[in-house]
Amino acid sequence: MAVVSVRVVLAVVAVTLAVGVAPAGGGAESRTAGTSTVVAKIATGRAPCVATPIRGSVWVSNSGAANLVRVSPATNRLVGRRIRVGATPCGLAYGAGSVWVESYDGDRIERVNLRRARVVKRIAVGRKPWDVLFAAGSVWTGNAFDRTVFRISPRRNRIVARIRIGEDAANMTFAFGSVWVGALNGRTVFRIDPATNRVTRVDAGGDSPTSIEATESAVWISNRQSNTVTRVDPATNTVVATIPVGQAPVWPAAAADGTIFVPNNMSDTVSRIDPETNSVVETIRVGPGPTVIRPGFGDLWLTHLRGSEVWRIRAG
Repeated sequence: MAVVSVRVVLAVVAVTLAVGVAPAGGGAESRTAGTSTVVAKIATGRAPCVATPIRGSVWVSNSGAANLVRVSPATNRLVGRRIRVGATPCGLAYGAGSVWVESYDGDRIERVNLRRARVVKRIAVGRKPWDVLFAAGSVWTGNAFDRTVFRISPRRNRIVARIRIGEDAANMTFAFGSVWVGALNGRTVFRIDPATNRVTRVDAGGDSPTSIEATESAVWISNRQSNTVTRVDPATNTVVATIPVGQAPVWPAAAADGTIFVPNNMSDTVSRIDPETNSVVETIRVGPGPTVIRPGFGDLWLTHLRGSEVWRIRAG
């Protein structure tokens, strides 16, 4: 099995199990949206999983090549040398002067020193770590096959808390004073208080709520099996809107204008949601297997897990 196939297969299974699959893009357009523009297509390596801004550059984890590369936002070209990391990297985070990357098939979190351009510490975690997050002074990772979240001290490079959530952990974000953890199955996301490590279960309003984004007043959850995005009020932990999108939506991101961009992994599209109307206002055709989209340097950076490019998209 190819190194990226486990995550791709999970996405395919999610679509197969879904009931009433929505058409690509989903949802009726409620107003005329500006046209988003692809301003660059950057070949970064095999199966890029995450592209995120860190210290003046965009860093990319190439899941199929087991390395990290750096893109200059000024030239849209690779700069510096590739950094070899563990098998099937995806999630990237920056904190405590280091880049942290999860090795899904290596069952560890790796700490990368950017100045030395190499891994300086490998920390064994649970089975199949799905993502990594730096928040509240700690490194967090969710272990997909152990149904746990581990908290790591960056000062000691050691696990300091093991938190059981009861579902297969997926992608994470920090918002409204909490660590939010998605799930590969079920209909629940998990909100962890970093002061106590206490877990609150939040109904996601859809099946397989893998990925989470937050804006100033809302939490947005991609439900991969339901082909929807739900909007949650963080004050009450309740769903206030459900928006149909494309097939197998993954990790959304907010653009500078407040609209939400959602990669649809099996539709090869990105849906753009207007938070004022909670409806899709633009559908963008992209490359194979769009996976994670992140804001940075005035644009959005989209990875393609079934391809080899990162696309730079400018919201219109």
